[in-house]
Amino acid sequence: MLFFVLVLFLSLGLLVKASDMLIESSAKLARFLNISELVIGLTLVAIGTSVPELASCVLASLHGSGDLVIGNVVGSNVANIGIVLGLSLLFSKLVIDKEVVKRDSMILLFASFLLIVVLLGNVVSRLEGLFLLLLFIAYFNFLFRTKKRYRLQYGFSDFLQYFIRSEYLQELTEEGAKIVTQVGQKIVIDKRILKTVATIFFSGILVVVSAELLVSSALKLSTMLNINASFIGITLIAIGTSLPELSVSLSAIKKNKGGILLGNIIGSGITNIFLVVGLSAFVAELNVSSILLTTAIAAFIFMLFFVLMILYKRRLDRLDGFILIALYSIFIALAYG
Repeated sequence: MLFFVLVLFLSLGLLVKASDMLIESSAKLARFLNISELVIGLTLVAIGTSVPELASCVLASLHGSGDLVIGNVVGSNVANIGIVLGLSLLFSKLVIDKEVVKRDSMILLFASFLLIVVLLGNVVSRLEGLFLLLLFIAYFNFLFRTKKRYRLQYGFSDFLQYFIRSEYLQELTEEGAKIVTQVGQKIVIDKRILKTVATIFFSGILVVVSAELLVSSALKLSTMLNINASFIGITLIAIGTSLPELSVSLSAIKKNKGGILLGNIIGSGITNIFLVVGLSAFVAELNVSSILLTTAIAAFIFMLFFVLMILYKRRLDRLDGFILIALYSIFIALAYG
């Protein structure tokens, strides 16, 4: 058993490091291609810090462990707020961005509610996975395409209308064609891009290998200890895969970049449900234990409290940090006490 515990922690560390390499090399490639800092920040920070969850969950779905997938996602989302934001607030106050509250926090609540809905039958089907993936595509297109249209006066209802109209599908096709053409032209004239692409490929392989080791050792431990895989997912793996968010958040709060901190945490939560659960279910149908429905409901209540906190306060301070850490402890106790 000690061997599998060692493999679990070593693979978790390798997964976080490999994900960091993947994020850095992707950001470098984006700069080579003259993609704006705003786009890099909003996409690579939110998606990039979710790479560990994405890799481990997709591999878990291929192993037939839906409990590990949902446990990891729910645990990571709660850990991002309870531990990552809670610890960050112990070092500095955070001024609340009302635009984030008006739009993104509502979408996070919506995503958390949808997770409860798809778990009602203890199965997340491929069709439900596809639906979540389309929501993810719509969400990120909505961030970039609608600022000028609504002049910052847009919110959750506007996002729902945007999703229903399906404009994002045409936009995604057009943008994808432009990027492929641009990459092809740049690679011919700049060998630095070839080196960066090679680094992305190598780090991507490391992510997959470490995720495979992580999932295999986690499933082995759950069998040996006779416990549900969701317990390991919601505690050890969830906290471990939240390390990138913690690193980004501590760096952001030290530099007084509260918007990046809050955006990263909320954006990662949305990404975890729409992209991670969506892709995992699309790859292989997820069968989950009934206990995870209760856990998802507890997580939704936690998210609701967090949204109300940022909705009615102009800034969060050290006391709020202690409250979030305490609530996280209560969540773990209620879920698997």
